[in-house]
Amino acid sequence: MVAIGVFALFVLSVIACGDAAATPLRAVSFVPEVADHITKTIKYCMVKHDNDPKIIELVRQGSYGVDEPFKKFIHCAYYKSGYANEDGHVLVNKVIKAFPKDANIEEVTKKCSTIKGEDAEDTTYQFFKCFELNAPIRLALE
Repeated sequence: MVAIGVFALFVLSVIACGDAAATPLRAVSFVPEVADHITKTIKYCMVKHDNDPKIIELVRQGSYGVDEPFKKFIHCAYYKSGYANEDGHVLVNKVIKAFPKDANIEEVTKKCSTIKGEDAEDTTYQFFKCFELNAPIRLALE
């Protein structure tokens, strides 16, 4: 399993997808070649945007921020890891390939990628929020 392995990207996206208590979601890890890169990116973005390290635990519990620092963190994580462009739009095919094929995230990834926010950070955040609420999995972080 991955140490912090997500990349805030799905970062936090899949981490707590929806209400895990009401509907248990299958835990899925990133493919191994992706996990280390994402972990490093998350750490970089946490420092860059002065986020509390407890943010990872909050996301694991299904919570996430709506403030500007959190949105900047999410955008940083997706963009710096190469899963979103500068405008905040996720690279759908790359996101899908970051997970095992049986994760079945293609439909939700495509759906959520069509949402446009007020700016780059908000666009990435809107994808993240949509993905978290609708993905059929949760990201396993250990």
